[in-house]
Amino acid sequence: SYMIVFGGRDSNVFYTEVEIFSFTNMTWFNIPVPSNEMRYKHAAFMCGNYLFVHGGVNDSTVKDNYQVLEISLETF
Repeated sequence: SYMIVFGGRDSNVFYTEVEIFSFTNMTWFNIPVPSNEMRYKHAAFMCGNYLFVHGGVNDSTVKDNYQVLEISLETF
């Protein structure tokens, strides 16, 4: 099983990375995904190999859209 973390904010730095934690291996993996929308305070869910990210905030802009990222967990 896995935990997937997307985006976030640390002080004035915004992130677009996807981090995956493998509970089997107790290891973090950073995976490159084509994401150009930095956001935090969003909701996300996995369906198949796709991570759906909705809403959130980017700097001072409130997002009301979906971003879909393809993630293959079989490689972990």
